[in-house]
Amino acid sequence: MTQVLSLQQIEDLLDLTAVARDFGAEIVMIGAMALISLQSSLDTYTSDVDLVVALDLSDFAMLIHRMTHKGWIQEPKREHRWRGPRGSIIDLVPAGPQLRAAKQVVWPDSDFVMSLACFDHVFAHAVAVEFARGVKFAVAPVPVVAMLKIAAHVEDPHRRAKDLGHLKSLFRVYASETDRIFGDDVFAADLEDIEFANSFLLGSDLRTIATAADHAILDQFFAMYLEDGLEKLDPIDDLDARRFQRQLRAFAKGLGSSPA
Repeated sequence: MTQVLSLQQIEDLLDLTAVARDFGAEIVMIGAMALISLQSSLDTYTSDVDLVVALDLSDFAMLIHRMTHKGWIQEPKREHRWRGPRGSIIDLVPAGPQLRAAKQVVWPDSDFVMSLACFDHVFAHAVAVEFARGVKFAVAPVPVVAMLKIAAHVEDPHRRAKDLGHLKSLFRVYASETDRIFGDDVFAADLEDIEFANSFLLGSDLRTIATAADHAILDQFFAMYLEDGLEKLDPIDDLDARRFQRQLRAFAKGLGSSPA
């Protein structure tokens, strides 16, 4: 059982999932809270909860009508941001079949366009996580959240700079709470150092679900950050940059990619 949500957050989420259930819609947690709930060693913090609901806009409009009658308050000018009856801050994004096929949602009031690239994985691979005794919520696995963050960062690197920080943290700690770090596949990969096993395993796990469209996004990500060599980086002054390059190479190796 993971204890990352407050009692107030749990109660608000229970209310929200009950409303969604009336519409036959699944709600899945994504974002930083999903990462923290599944990877306790991750050095990040968030107080808000990112959720995706499997509804298209017409049904989503009815859902939020029900939410407002139950005491949920929508933040002005930020259509995805809600405050629950007990004070929880929730970001709720509709991602029904039609929206996922379009790979975006255009918010009706603001006309703000939000990408839904890779969001099919959210519902296809969600896992049940226990947040309190007998209370489980659907959560997107770490490789799925990583893919969402890569897609979001590639689309808007400046606005989504925080996603790159989360990815760098995952490269350091992914699967660190398991014995997979010392698995045969890690040693067979002939990595530069065992330190980069976490990055390799994240790539390896993402490889099992990645589509051709995902690989195209990953190629863009590598093109943005992966250098041809380390010669330009000082061994002392650029230590973090050199480590990031080696993490990227291990991640690419796990994916089975050979980026230029």
